[in-house]
Amino acid sequence: MKSIKRDLLKVADAKQLPIIVLCYSYCYFETLAFSKYINKSNRKLAAGACLMLAKKFLFCSIGILSELTEVLRVSSRDIVAEEFKSWLLLSFHCITLNQPYFRTTHGYLLTQNRLRKTFILGYIVVQYIVHVR
Repeated sequence: MKSIKRDLLKVADAKQLPIIVLCYSYCYFETLAFSKYINKSNRKLAAGACLMLAKKFLFCSIGILSELTEVLRVSSRDIVAEEFKSWLLLSFHCITLNQPYFRTTHGYLLTQNRLRKTFILGYIVVQYIVHVR
């Protein structure tokens, strides 16, 4: 798994991808590994597919397929076919295209909502105190 991640890093470095794309691809690849989908025969294809998915979800317009085929030594046709399988196994929903964004910022959103509720309650209390006086 380390060598596959190293290969993805080589592709990202060669094509100057944003680091967030690489981080998402690592997360997707590890999710597939934990779901016991990754085996010796499809690990390179799944890694390439995860990098392609991360690039598409984050709206990165850099072409990486040729570099992926060189570094991972697999055919581009197989990577594209594996991309759809990986997308299905990662359980993305067609309605919420920003689901990867939501997964990473869920804690931030919860904290923001708590702060907003605290601020609103504090504002209501202050407004009540001012109104009573």
